[in-house]
Amino acid sequence: MSRLRVLVVSIAVTVVACGHRHAGIAPPPQPARSADSAHAIGVATETIAIATPHSGLEGFTPAFPAVDSGGVCGYLPPAARTLGEWVAFLTFSSEAKPVRRVTVRYDSTGTLTYYSDERGDLTPARVARAPDGTTHLVLPPGRRTEIVIAVARGFGLARNVGGGEPEESFTAPVSVMLDAANLAQPAEMAERIRAQCR
Repeated sequence: MSRLRVLVVSIAVTVVACGHRHAGIAPPPQPARSADSAHAIGVATETIAIATPHSGLEGFTPAFPAVDSGGVCGYLPPAARTLGEWVAFLTFSSEAKPVRRVTVRYDSTGTLTYYSDERGDLTPARVARAPDGTTHLVLPPGRRTEIVIAVARGFGLARNVGGGEPEESFTAPVSVMLDAANLAQPAEMAERIRAQCR
């Protein structure tokens, strides 16, 4: 990783009743905080150094395959959604261990606004508070593939990161990313989640 750029993101970490936590890399507008401790929302602003993304998305090879058999639906609580928004995720497991989680957000008109595909180490990112009151983000320790398409913002990023190995990042227009074969056709997966999890 020869060149770095700094990306400042606001990261929301959601804890749902079953204990699942989900963190987006570049999430949609911040949800309201919940007074319900079972659906608590932790929000932190974090400065993250990332490799300067390459263009030419066809050169990206995910570190982990797009497991797509089965899949268990999950949903974010109302406090983690904007008004009228529908959000769901499919978690795919291998030998009882989650190995892929795909999250989609649709607005009140049924338009896809956000897509996230996480593979590999799915240890949840979490917001930690230091004794002095400052917060910082604790990222998963292992290697993972992250594909984020913020459709509403016109931004997409595919990368392999973590696990003590160099980061590999690629970016491309949203329209290209949604149909990319090497990303396992995100547009098709988004429609599958909407049909399977409604």
